Amino acid sequence: MSVPLLLAVLGSALLHAPWNSLIKTGTSRLGATVILSLGEVPIGLAVALFCKAPTREVMPWVLASGSRISSASSS
Repeated sequence: MSVPLLLAVLGSALLHAPWNSLIKTGTSRLGATVILSLGEVPIGLAVALFCKAPTREVMPWVLASGSRISSASSS
């Protein structure tokens, strides 16, 4: 495993833990989700500015990942 990949995985876990605890311990899950999502948008846009667009070969995986998330959140 390359060092950048390892750092991405560890960074993801580091960000997921507080997100999960804030959502589960708060009184309003919807309010906490909205506030945390508003913080994610600028971070995602900043990262997107410095990354190349995905290649055509990975797009089925990207689409499958998004459809799984949206179907899990709607149930």
